[in-house]
Amino acid sequence: MAILTSIKDALNAKQYKTEIENLIEANKNLKYIKLTPSQMGMSQILSRTKELEIELEGYNNLIETKTKDIEELKLEYNNQAKYQSKEFEEKLSEYDNLIEQKRKELEDKSAEYDEFKENKSKEYEDLIGLKSNELNDKSNEFETLIDTKTKSIDELNVQYNNLKTSVDSLKTQVINLDAEVLMQSFGISKPKYNLLDTEKSSKMLEDIREKQMGMIKSKEAIEFKQWVINGNLKEDSQIVDDKSEDMVKLVLRIFNDECDAIIDKVKYSNVEVIENIIKKFFGDLNKLGNITQVKISPKFFNTKIEELYLAYEYKLKKQEEKEEQRRMAE
Repeated sequence: MAILTSIKDALNAKQYKTEIENLIEANKNLKYIKLTPSQMGMSQILSRTKELEIELEGYNNLIETKTKDIEELKLEYNNQAKYQSKEFEEKLSEYDNLIEQKRKELEDKSAEYDEFKENKSKEYEDLIGLKSNELNDKSNEFETLIDTKTKSIDELNVQYNNLKTSVDSLKTQVINLDAEVLMQSFGISKPKYNLLDTEKSSKMLEDIREKQMGMIKSKEAIEFKQWVINGNLKEDSQIVDDKSEDMVKLVLRIFNDECDAIIDKVKYSNVEVIENIIKKFFGDLNKLGNITQVKISPKFFNTKIEELYLAYEYKLKKQEEKEEQRRMAE
């Protein structure tokens, strides 16, 4: 685009060409030629026009060279195309001959196959008839066997269901027994005091015992400080853990057994005395905990106080019933 613009400018300036050339010729003997700005611009355009003419001439030469190369390539392509066409025709003829040969071979094989098929067909029909009879016999035999096995499976399923019911029942008993053994290892067992002849009291005591067992499992029932051997917690850690667990079980068993025995002595008239006895025992046992590093937590102690007042309310109710019966008798 820039080249075309320059050419256009040069062509527009041709009208000034003669004037500028005459001016240069008239002043060629002068050392300096003084030109007006307009003449100076025309002079530059003329100079650029000559440069463009030279450049255009170079482009024309290049075009001629490329045109000649294209003609040579075209000639070479035509020669090669003729050669490829001839080679293709030869290959095509060769393929036609090969196809014809294969077609004849296929026809021969097809006739041979038809003859073989006809001979084998008779053999297969006889064989199929024989196998069909054998298959029917086996089918009847299998049906009888399946009926027998089905009855056996039904009987086994009944036996299995009966055994499963028995096993599930035994598992439930084992789980309950394991839970009871675990509770007894910490001194939580059936209370020695007999105050549960009502469903409500029984449920309340059961809830308290489950709460106590939950605190034991979550280690909320005790305050335990890790034993240290030779200033190192990790040294003989397995022995320390085993001994610590034994000590925890021992302290909890002592506390639970003693509280059961104390609560068993509660009456409608001595609940405060019994509560103070439990508090004192709690304090004395925890003083020994300074040596064993195992103490009963206040939260667990409070569950025993709840248990005490449950027994007290039961005894109080019994006493009120006795007095009511006595008044009615009078």
